Amino acid sequence: MGGRASQNPWNSNKVQRTLSVTDEAWVLWTNAAEEAGINRSELFEVLARHATNLDPTTIRNSLLSKG
Repeated sequence: MGGRASQNPWNSNKVQRTLSVTDEAWVLWTNAAEEAGINRSELFEVLARHATNLDPTTIRNSLLSKG
């Protein structure tokens, strides 16, 4: 299910995985992580743990309608 495992601040195994995103999303993700003083992986971890408090379908539709 992934690559090499390592420990992290979340006290949980961390495994390298492959993720496909647009170039624009990668840049946005990089910028947001830099502004927060963390790396992209940590940003993704934070967002994933917060995702249960979000409505991804509504957010996605709103973002796409602005396109």
